[in-house]
Order: sequence, then C-alpha cells, then structure tokens
Amino acid sequence: MADDGTDLSVLVPASDTLFDFYKQRGYRTQFTVSNFMAESEMLMANGPVPQLTPAELPHLAATRDSYYAFSNLYGRWDDRALVYAGREIAAQHGEVLSFVLEGETGYAVCYLYSDRVEIRELIGGQPMDILAALHKRYGREKYFFRLWDVEGKGKPFAMARWLTEPPKETKGKPPYLGLVLD
Repeated sequence: MADDGTDLSVLVPASDTLFDFYKQRGYRTQFTVSNFMAESEMLMANGPVPQLTPAELPHLAATRDSYYAFSNLYGRWDDRALVYAGREIAAQHGEVLSFVLEGETGYAVCYLYSDRVEIRELIGGQPMDILAALHKRYGREKYFFRLWDVEGKGKPFAMARWLTEPPKETKGKPPYLGLVLD
C-alpha cells in the first residue's frame, strides 16, 4: 500500500480479541466510540421535537465536514463514498434522517432492528434532543447510540497504521471515523 501512495491504513476489528492481533502487526487503537442505550421510558421532550426528514448523505457532506472539523483526525468520505454508505444503510434497513434543531441542520444515521434502533452517527444535538422524534417515528422500546467519543475515553472502535511518517500530533478533539461497515 505504501508503494501506491497510501499514507494510512485503517480497519475496524471484527471482535474485541482482534485488537491484540492487529496491534502485533503495527496497528494501534486510534478511534473510540461512546455507546449507551436509551429506553422509551426515558423520553423527556423538554424542548421542541424536531421533524425528521429522510435525506441523502452527499447533501449533508458540508454539515458533516463542519461538525468534525475540530477532530485531530477525521475519516472524510467524498461524495462517491457517501452515496455508497447511503446504499449500505438502506440495504441494512436503515435511513438517514435530517432535522433542524435550534436553527441548525443536523442528521442521524439510524439502523432498524426488530427490538431497537441503532443510531451510529448524530450531528446537531444531543441524543436526548432527538429521542422523542425517533420514538415518534419508530416506536421501539430501545435506542442504542454509538457516537463520536469527544473525550477520547470510550470503547476502542478502529485501529490505524501509518505507512508513512505520521503527522505531528495536533490539538483538537479525538479522532473520528464513522459510516464504516462493521
């Protein structure tokens, strides 16, 4: 890969036990996530409930780039990759929903399961800000959030291996990688 001009190789281990396997091959945990479960009984719509509208990821690219611009390493996808991610989300019975909250555009990437909804990317608000809207749309009892760990203390999620000299550490929020198949 280095011969082809690739600077960085990134992967999401299929299980927790594979983190050690890839570590022995030069990878290190670079990306973490914050996971938590919200249940419908936790609904407390203290403010306006945003209207959720189906959306296409390429139309939200500027919103996504702006939100993650403060990350010291951000896995940015071009429009072609965002179209592919949107197809993968739809194939997995999910959808991308945009909303406006406090005058700002946001979105949620949601995957639907019989017993829960998994929110794997959320921009523009906190989980509890949109939980009532999600529950109104889906009516599930459980909502699992797997989001950017802005403190860098979350669950290991993905690993990276620099194939060239890594850049100097920069200030900013922890690295972010989303919209990946896992």
